[in-house]
Amino acid sequence: MVKAAVAIAVVIIAAIAAALYLQAGAQVQLNNQPDAYRYQVAENSLDAGQRSDMAAPEKVRWQRGDTGLFKLALRNGYEQEKQYFLNMYLEKLDGELAGRPVQPLAGTVSWFAYPASVNTGPGGRALVSISMKVPQDAPFGAYVFRILVCETQDCSGYDSPGVYTSEIISMMVE
Repeated sequence: MVKAAVAIAVVIIAAIAAALYLQAGAQVQLNNQPDAYRYQVAENSLDAGQRSDMAAPEKVRWQRGDTGLFKLALRNGYEQEKQYFLNMYLEKLDGELAGRPVQPLAGTVSWFAYPASVNTGPGGRALVSISMKVPQDAPFGAYVFRILVCETQDCSGYDSPGVYTSEIISMMVE
């Protein structure tokens, strides 16, 4: 009787693990990524003294269900190790969404996954992955997201104290 219960428990755990693995695999598969040229442009921007640049997929018109990967290239402009905090918010709506208030759609930042912070060595660089999935029920229109790179945890807007740099992600959902 105990052996049968253990066998059933093992089968259930294996089924749950398989389901989680398949779900994680679906989230990881990103069908739109920056090409080598866009990475090089971001690196060149850092070489030229910019604090950050965004390597984005060539795609600007997104369909519901599309996934993508953006890479934030970041340069530490200090002589000591530095921890930067990342914060993204919806800055503007356009296209079919023009004129609508941003606040009701502020939850659209949940389309993106990125680390809360990143550490860089003195004068070092980081390449931060920002993955995205447009939900099946996303409203059609143009979105402008801003990702802030901050020296403090409490920065929430472009004019907040502690903003080190920021980049924009613009996209049209059709």
